[in-house]
Amino acid sequence: MPRNTADPAHPLAPRRAPRQQRSRAIVAALLESTRRLLTERDPESITTSLVAERAGVSIGSLYRYFPSLDALLAAVHDHDAREEARHLAQNDWEIDTLPLREAIATLIDYQLERHRRLLSCYGRFHREQHRATSLARALGPRAVEAHIRSLLERAASELRPGDLDLDHAAFFLTRGLSAIVRSAVEERPEKLAQESFRLELIALATRYLLSEPAESE
Repeated sequence: MPRNTADPAHPLAPRRAPRQQRSRAIVAALLESTRRLLTERDPESITTSLVAERAGVSIGSLYRYFPSLDALLAAVHDHDAREEARHLAQNDWEIDTLPLREAIATLIDYQLERHRRLLSCYGRFHREQHRATSLARALGPRAVEAHIRSLLERAASELRPGDLDLDHAAFFLTRGLSAIVRSAVEERPEKLAQESFRLELIALATRYLLSEPAESE
């Protein structure tokens, strides 16, 4: 269930779910206006008044369904994440056919590009709320991990010698790379566009998979 489904205990939740045709039309107009404004303007210049005006509804009608601008942004962000997840689920993943090093680089590039795009579109909102409206949540917590596990099985002969546990490795890669990128989104978003940052992420992953572990003392 999407996190922004009507739930008064959640600050990004709509106030209520539209039930009648007219109310559904109002909510649809508000979401479409928000989406259009995000493509036209600096996200920090968008206000609820501007959204309501563009949608052709009163500000009172907006607040009847959404408690804040962030709740509107969350609804659009969440919808787009679910559409992206649906597209991924219905299509072959590029990393499923690539050699190990290229697959790791492709996975990292996808994450970096996606967050750069969403920061450009949503600005402050994405920095603050990307965890609540994440693609991983829409895909399911283990979807990416399963693809990484399959990749490691295919590349087993290339992996470091020893007792590398593929389940652990898939978990570490999926959660570890995501955690680093998410920290950059929140704290140092400029790093997402730095080639040196990209190369270090690739090196971190490939060295973990391909290098012999240090001997324990």
